Amino acid sequence: MKRNLFSLLSLLVLTSMILAGCGGAAATEAPAATEAPAATEAPATEAPAATEAPAEQIEVTFWHAYGTGSAEETAMTNLVAQAQAAMPQYKITWGADVFGAFRESYYRYNLVEQFKLNAFVKPYIEYKPRPDLNIRLEASNATRRDLHDIFYIYPGLRGPGATPSFIDDRDTNTINSYFLRVRKTFG
Repeated sequence: MKRNLFSLLSLLVLTSMILAGCGGAAATEAPAATEAPAATEAPATEAPAATEAPAEQIEVTFWHAYGTGSAEETAMTNLVAQAQAAMPQYKITWGADVFGAFRESYYRYNLVEQFKLNAFVKPYIEYKPRPDLNIRLEASNATRRDLHDIFYIYPGLRGPGATPSFIDDRDTNTINSYFLRVRKTFG
């Protein structure tokens, strides 16, 4: 669990660094000096115009399926808060696709199969610098969803007190994969 959480946090830090390097706002020039108003004119009643435009309000969406109060939820909430403070000018969407673990047992006359599948989590971060450009980074199988298939094979009919003559234990280990998509729309 620690390793998976460390991998997820490392991925989010790396993504934040990449997005921070995508560019920043260009420096704005100060307005050119204007002539002072003539002494005969009445003083202006309006406030002078601001030299910088107000910061645009940015929407950050964070989707998660962590249990309320869990360590993962707390860590992700802290990361999102840090990202909002560090990069207020970017439109960033965070989230995770989560599929729960399950176990199934199949009973046949001479064998029992137990099929176990761990949880599958695919966190993503999506950045849209312009309406026609979309950058998405996914960490597929962040929890290393493993498949565990066990066959208990009996010599004859499976009944009360029977012991299996052979146990076939297959543990399929999977790897993490990362997916980077850059989508540009034309027209």
